[in-house]
Amino acid sequence: MIAPDTKFSEVAELWFKDVRAAVDAGTRSPTTADQYRSTLDRHVIPGLGALRVREMTVPSVDAFLTTLR
Repeated sequence: MIAPDTKFSEVAELWFKDVRAAVDAGTRSPTTADQYRSTLDRHVIPGLGALRVREMTVPSVDAFLTTLR
């Protein structure tokens, strides 16, 4: 269950589990999953993964996106 104190990295992994299931079901391309995994590992989890769901505010995500530019 996702709660306010759940780390965003855990939420991201749950989401990616659904992506992998879609690949296995043939509704998503394996290349799509590879790209998503790469982006998660290189950018999203290092930048946001330690935050808790309750800390995922517009300013915190905006600051993260600004650093990607």
